[in-house]
Amino acid sequence: MIPPGEVARLAHRARVSDKTIEADYVLTWTLLALANLSLRNTLAFKGGTALKKMYVPDYRFSEDLDFTVLEKISNADLLVEFEKLFVWLRREVNLTVAVRRLEIHVTGNPALYLNYIGPLQGNLESRFFKVDFTHNEQIVFPLSELPVKSPYSDCQQRLETLCVYSPEEILVEKLCALLGRTEPRDLYDIHYIFEHDLADIETVSYKIGDKMALKGLQQTALRDVLARKHHALERLWELRLRGQMPELPSLETVIRETERHLRRCGLI
Repeated sequence: MIPPGEVARLAHRARVSDKTIEADYVLTWTLLALANLSLRNTLAFKGGTALKKMYVPDYRFSEDLDFTVLEKISNADLLVEFEKLFVWLRREVNLTVAVRRLEIHVTGNPALYLNYIGPLQGNLESRFFKVDFTHNEQIVFPLSELPVKSPYSDCQQRLETLCVYSPEEILVEKLCALLGRTEPRDLYDIHYIFEHDLADIETVSYKIGDKMALKGLQQTALRDVLARKHHALERLWELRLRGQMPELPSLETVIRETERHLRRCGLI
């Protein structure tokens, strides 16, 4: 485990809190633990955290992990297999991780909340992160096998890989999510992928209809979704995202540029 001094130095460099760096460190080692266990063959890493950990190391920070379950497995068996990570983490890096609670969504998808003791040596009950699992997800782009990226001195040389969504799949999922829930991170991630050309937009334009149809969504709903959700996004923008990056762009700029990208790609 890295010392608190390294956490402080990285926090100063990234202009975020020490706790944000500690959480990112624990997420990194959780991914490395998964890469060393048989459960790795059952899961595909996805979401905004996947962008940071597998594609863009200086991307926004996050406090959760998201996976699609690729094989048939019960939630009970999934939990049993995931708990094997705790033993590995304790043995390999002296990280303590324990189950805080398990929630089952009405869809049957589990969300696992985990307490931890990291480099800052806080109380076990004072730190936690969430791991979301999605069963029966339809994937429309090829998956990749990539190494976990890390700035931490005790894992920079590790070569473990994980199965991960492509940027195209992440973008399409985020666009679908934007039509449902109101999470500022979805809009932020969409905007970032567009602005930094992380995805093949022509392919996204061709396949997004398939993904939305599988989820019972209409692509035409993208036309006014940002206008409809503007007030809610405005209320949550700073609250949800401020601690995840040194400089948060204004919501108005992100909305304007995102709508421009969506029009250019023929998505609205």
